[in-house]
Amino acid sequence: MIGLMSVALIVAVIILFWVSYHSKEESNQETIFLKTRDGYIKGHMLDSGLIKGQAFSGKQLVADGYFLNGLQTGQGKMFFQNGRVRYDGHFEKGQPSGEGKLYEEDGRLKYLGNFINGYAAGRGKIFDDKGHLKIEGQFKRASGFEQFAKDPSLPYGHCREYYSNGKIKYDGEFENGLWHGQGKLYDSLGKLLFKGSFYQGKPN
Repeated sequence: MIGLMSVALIVAVIILFWVSYHSKEESNQETIFLKTRDGYIKGHMLDSGLIKGQAFSGKQLVADGYFLNGLQTGQGKMFFQNGRVRYDGHFEKGQPSGEGKLYEEDGRLKYLGNFINGYAAGRGKIFDDKGHLKIEGQFKRASGFEQFAKDPSLPYGHCREYYSNGKIKYDGEFENGLWHGQGKLYDSLGKLLFKGSFYQGKPN
């Protein structure tokens, strides 16, 4: 019994020493400021050469995470002007790339999935205004994306679209966000309405 208490005491001392050491190391880190094109980055230099900190435009916080050569990299966040999170996920060269979450300005989750060069691309899910799953499958940046300024990434290839009650609405091929190709259309109770070819959003 005494032996177990001694071991526990030693472990506790080691943990306290480790916490104290790292807290002191953190407090001794020099805060640095790096000027960027749109503002500045405030943070601490890590041994890896990355800066761990926050990016500002004027007094507005715009990003939090890790930075290399002034560009966000690794796990981090971007923010709206109202302070809410705009994007939470992985970055490469300042752009959302890899797994991440995209939010609306009011805090609602809009998209969950993969990103490439700042746009939803690859496997993902989009949600409606009430938080219900709307479409899941493959996404890509739309051709002629200027006309899709708000949603430049659209369902493409095989996807599933859902009713707000969770029932499948459409299961099949998409092109530029529209039902296009082979697919199945269901009513809100799950009854099959049409199976076959679709063209630009309608049964063909």
